[in-house]
Amino acid sequence: WAFQLKRTTAKYSAIAEESTSNTLTSERKDNIQSFSMAGFGLSHRFKAMASELFSDRFFENVSFFGNYIIHQDGTNSEKYTGYGFTAEYGLNYRAGQKIFYGGKLSYNWAMVERSAEEDESLSDRSLTFGWLTLGFELGYYF
Repeated sequence: WAFQLKRTTAKYSAIAEESTSNTLTSERKDNIQSFSMAGFGLSHRFKAMASELFSDRFFENVSFFGNYIIHQDGTNSEKYTGYGFTAEYGLNYRAGQKIFYGGKLSYNWAMVERSAEEDESLSDRSLTFGWLTLGFELGYYF
């Protein structure tokens, strides 16, 4: 079992799926979008690469989280909420009894919406985002 809390910021043009019906798309292009996520899911640790890398100190993690997301739009400061997921793969090296480090590839997807104003359609008040990140991970076992 796994749990995550995550905060992400990015430019709209880097992570948004373009909408043809949303009139704010061109205005948002260079604005910063921020996401706060809480997720619950599954994670599995295994050693498939350990034999390939000739060391039992290497291990891999694969994780999948279903997330509840709160999104703050940088264009007009409106608050959106919704759901999404995170899928991760990490290759790590256990440097000692308590410390490990490695790299992680993570894909995130989010669909958020805000409250309707007058007779707005769902497509006019919802946003869909997807992004891929590559990062360095440092961990401590306690």
